[in-house]
Amino acid sequence: GDTARFYAVYRWPQGTTPDVSNNRYLVNVVGAGLTSYMDTPPSAQGTAFTYAVTAFDENWNESAMSNLLVGTDAETEATASPLRLDRPSPNPARAGETVRVRFAQTHAGAVSLAVFDVLGRQRAVLADGVRAAGEHDAAWTTPATPGLYLLRLRTEGGTVTQTVIVR
Repeated sequence: GDTARFYAVYRWPQGTTPDVSNNRYLVNVVGAGLTSYMDTPPSAQGTAFTYAVTAFDENWNESAMSNLLVGTDAETEATASPLRLDRPSPNPARAGETVRVRFAQTHAGAVSLAVFDVLGRQRAVLADGVRAAGEHDAAWTTPATPGLYLLRLRTEGGTVTQTVIVR
């Protein structure tokens, strides 16, 4: 009965049974006024995926899973996103562990890569400034407080997010 504040996006490779109790398939948490998410699944997982969404209220109570949606990776060079934020590794991570963050942009320009907690508070800045086109790496040492954290990459080409679970 509470208002949804965040939405969890789950993605399962073709042939995997959808189950939101396994956070391995959680690919993003969208909130703070955002109402859309563009997925860029790794090519190693195949080309067809099943998606579902759940909602979280302000106390992080999760709703039941939405209807399932099957999507395909139909992206081509002509429509490729101008930026990419890979899934952080390791994920989940232990408190105090260093997480590797890889991102790429097709054009040189200003980049902001920051870490936020689930309340939307900025916890760390991993990149801030002009970067050349291409692949980039950053590292984040996770805090002592377990929980769900959001990595947000902003450039002139758009904004993408990834989640990190700290245990």
